Amino acid sequence: MEWLRRSKLIDQRLWIGLEQFGYYLLFPALLFSTLAEADFTGMKADATAIATIGSVAAMSAALLLSWPLLRSRQTSGATFTSIFQTATRWKAFIALAVAQKLYGELGLSLTALVMTLIIIPIISTMSPCSCGSAAAAAAPGSSS
Repeated sequence: MEWLRRSKLIDQRLWIGLEQFGYYLLFPALLFSTLAEADFTGMKADATAIATIGSVAAMSAALLLSWPLLRSRQTSGATFTSIFQTATRWKAFIALAVAQKLYGELGLSLTALVMTLIIIPIISTMSPCSCGSAAAAAAPGSSS
């Protein structure tokens, strides 16, 4: 889609509106409708939840532990937060498409559930925290 945005076929102001429409209206509606129609009987989501939380926590911990090394190599706080967010955020639209293609409706439902209950709240909490930690550490006069 990036090539379409850069091609100037669609006015930049319209493109921004389309992105916001998709992100703030269509994506939540997709998650809601998927979860509303899902049949969760017999689904064992506990292992999936543990794996999801564990993988996000492990990636986040590895990145936060790498911050002193990155800072010593002149990586700015702003650059670190970009690295952190890129490494920990799910590519939700792709994940939903792949889950449905590989595992059908059950995969789509489970992925939507994991995103709604685990990924979005965790990442929405951790990304600003990483920004604050990196900014504080990069502030003039900080000893860390």
